[in-house]
Formats: sequence, structure tokens, C-alpha cells
Amino acid sequence: SILQRAVDSAQEINKWGIVLGDRAPRNVAVDQTSHQVFLVDFAQCFFRDTMFDPWDEDTE
Repeated sequence: SILQRAVDSAQEINKWGIVLGDRAPRNVAVDQTSHQVFLVDFAQCFFRDTMFDPWDEDTE
């Protein structure tokens, strides 16, 4: 289904270390002919390796 492909795409992006900050249906585009799913609007994304973890004891 289209919904499952959108979820799979978001999970794949997360595997690359990118955290999507605005996961919403409005940020999914679907090609009318091929039904290919595209995630759009990465303005609020973060790279996991640059995020601050307040519980990390090594961080001061």
C-alpha cells in the first residue's frame, strides 16, 4: 500500500542517520501514474550524530 511505502521510506532514511522532525501526511507526495512515494520537506530534519543527548555521561 502507499501508506506502507511511506513508512518504509521514512525508516530507510532513519537508517542513514537522518531524523525526520515533521513526519506528517502532508509531507508525502505520490506520483499519479506510477504510485511511487516521495518524502518531501526536510526543513526540520536532524542528523543523529550531531544531536545532543542530555543523558550521555560523556557530554559536558
